[in-house]
Amino acid sequence: KGRITYKIDDRDQYRPGYKFNEWEKRGVPLRIEMGPKDVAQNQVIVVRRDTGEKMAVPQHGLLATIESLLEKIQKDLYARALRNRDANTFTCDTYQELIERLESPGGFFWVHWCGQGACEEKFQQDAKATIRLQPIEGDQAPGRCIVCGAPSAQRVLVAKSY
Repeated sequence: KGRITYKIDDRDQYRPGYKFNEWEKRGVPLRIEMGPKDVAQNQVIVVRRDTGEKMAVPQHGLLATIESLLEKIQKDLYARALRNRDANTFTCDTYQELIERLESPGGFFWVHWCGQGACEEKFQQDAKATIRLQPIEGDQAPGRCIVCGAPSAQRVLVAKSY
């Protein structure tokens, strides 16, 4: 169908483990192994990169299985990224709290900011953190800037850059 690309790694100078590792490092989401026993049984071994799960899949219907697995991998990776984001996003109400939390364990921090460049420069200098997101829509809960105490219309997302 043209949606899936593949590469047959027929290099004889490398052992299977070396080749498996090389393709995993390249980020290939699925590895398909096919040995003499698999050919005799009309099946292949499919290995998911994200979980390491191995499964025997009949050769007949392999394309449909691969398409289904790739969609599942995409959904699983997205869900894992959302969980990671949510587990590492915090709200800070004081400047001292922001500085302490940026040091350990790090993450993303919702803070009130007045919109003044001087306040942004202060946490850039003190914590090497920058504003990552200033929402256009969403929670517009007013508060006070964590740096200067001036009125703030909403929170912004702050994080360190690495």
